[in-house]
Amino acid sequence: MVKRGFSLIELILSIVVVAIISTSIPLVLKTTSELNQKAVTQESLMNAKTYMGLILKAPFSDKVIKVSTNIGGSSAETAYFFPIILKPGDHRNEFYKINKITGDGHRVFAYTNSSDLVPDTAVRSVDYYKTKNKNLNTANQSRDYIVGSDYEVSVSEDKGWFKPNLALDNSDVKEIIVTATSYKNNTKQETTSVLRAYAFNLGEGGSLNTKAWK
Repeated sequence: MVKRGFSLIELILSIVVVAIISTSIPLVLKTTSELNQKAVTQESLMNAKTYMGLILKAPFSDKVIKVSTNIGGSSAETAYFFPIILKPGDHRNEFYKINKITGDGHRVFAYTNSSDLVPDTAVRSVDYYKTKNKNLNTANQSRDYIVGSDYEVSVSEDKGWFKPNLALDNSDVKEIIVTATSYKNNTKQETTSVLRAYAFNLGEGGSLNTKAWK
């Protein structure tokens, strides 16, 4: 019985197949690692953007207008419907309803430099969030998180990047920085993203003092 070995073509094909397999395995591992890295970044970045959006919806100041007796009670609830600009003799106090502006989360206008102000602990201004850092992971949250992540918030009076171009006072601009650090649970693999935004006071006009908005 004659034993037949590999032909030259079979040998070449075998070498090619082995080479393809040897090249593919590291590529698959690299691709998987990159996808995992993107998941780490995307989840924390989306959470950070959501948190930044929540902060930007907050009022610039925690002060509310002290509503006079001929308009209504001096409560934050009434001030939320206070007109942006009152005309002489105009005692309407539901600006958004009267002007058929629908939706919720409307901005609240207040005169932050006026003596007719009352602080209200129920009003969560931009400054409220500078002490509200977050830690989200599968251990302390009953939600579907792929990775663990920390969110550190910094709020300061700073013109930031607008300083060269806009004549703004620092007190009229608040720089908000959200630093998101994501990590795979029980590992040291970290990804850091930094988001920066600015909250502006509305400025001054006529007899109105500086206004704040929500």
